[in-house]
Amino acid sequence: MRGLRRIGRGVQGRNTTILGLTPLARRDSLNFGTGAVLMEASETMTVNGSTLTMGGVISSSEGGGITKAGAGTLELGGANLYNGATLVNAGTLLVNGSLASGSVVTVNSGGTLGGSGTINGATTIATGGTLAPGNSPGLLTFGSNLTLATGSTTVFQIDGTNRGTTYDAINLTTGTLTYDGAFNLVFGTTVQDGTALDFFRLSGNGSTGSFSSILASGSYSGLFTNDGGVWTLVNGAQTLTFSQTTGDLSFSSAAVPELSTYTALFGACSLGVAAWQRRRKLRAA
Repeated sequence: MRGLRRIGRGVQGRNTTILGLTPLARRDSLNFGTGAVLMEASETMTVNGSTLTMGGVISSSEGGGITKAGAGTLELGGANLYNGATLVNAGTLLVNGSLASGSVVTVNSGGTLGGSGTINGATTIATGGTLAPGNSPGLLTFGSNLTLATGSTTVFQIDGTNRGTTYDAINLTTGTLTYDGAFNLVFGTTVQDGTALDFFRLSGNGSTGSFSSILASGSYSGLFTNDGGVWTLVNGAQTLTFSQTTGDLSFSSAAVPELSTYTALFGACSLGVAAWQRRRKLRAA
């Protein structure tokens, strides 16, 4: 579907809902192709339904925005220019194109934000919301503050060691990353010792705050322990270490006592046995 679509005055008042209203819209999936969409007036375009793909540029003449309200998936693939709010109240929003800096993004409880594009506006993953970058997996870029609120969940998928291709990653080109909520790592493979996965690449003002928990599942499993922003998990013969400062997850061999430690322990045991034998002989005499 190509051409300019206008959403505005005379169309269901000043707000438009796509999917769930007409026979066409009740399809499981709908693809708008690369056609442009213009929201006239201060429109709020609310999207319900299973799958909607919009590959063209969405613009607004008077500050219109988008609300993802249904249980399905909305994929935005164009270099979008609208400056109204982007709300994810349910389902999944995949940003595989870009969102303008004037569009503030909020992911509320029950909503998920993903994709491999660029979000230039300030973004908040609120309580109950989920950040899952990529398209299984992928790289999601933010051009302003990214806030992971208390009670939010961030999910990364790790299937290899190629950043943004086989494991999820985030770039923050400006602004501050605020850590909080749960960080869940889903491993589809093991990783060799000496490897570091660059999860969060921070080119702006760095980071603040702290995750409330980090949980590994899949090829590795267990809860990380936190020591001043450095999180560790001993899993079999490996130690996994995540630094909130660098945003990296590193893999190393689990600590094994040095030979000198074993020698000292053996020596202490030998002295103890010798002393016990002497006391026994004295009692026998």
